[in-house]
Amino acid sequence: MPATTSVKAAAGFDPLTIDFSSGNTPRRQWNAWRTAVIADHVWRLRADIHGMRSGAAAVIPVLDEDWSDAAAREVLSAIRRDYRAIETLSWFAYGRWTPAAMQRVARLSRL
Repeated sequence: MPATTSVKAAAGFDPLTIDFSSGNTPRRQWNAWRTAVIADHVWRLRADIHGMRSGAAAVIPVLDEDWSDAAAREVLSAIRRDYRAIETLSWFAYGRWTPAAMQRVARLSRL
């Protein structure tokens, strides 16, 4: 099911209409929904990996390097608060990592 359909069904609004310039209610609902969906996907993936081989599997949600600092902090905080078993967070960058992007990830990862 597409994200827009799922969010419309769960929260009653279209995520394409969210104003991401402020911490409004739809944005907070969207971030909570995304965090839950990503965590659920990661847990299902972990179970699949664990089923394919013996031993523990690392849980690695991928965070988008293009997020604003505020959005990244919000998602990181929610993952660390609500999904304590997640041991590793990975960042994704489109194209090539720049020194500035690497410094930003390092700074945000220390939250």
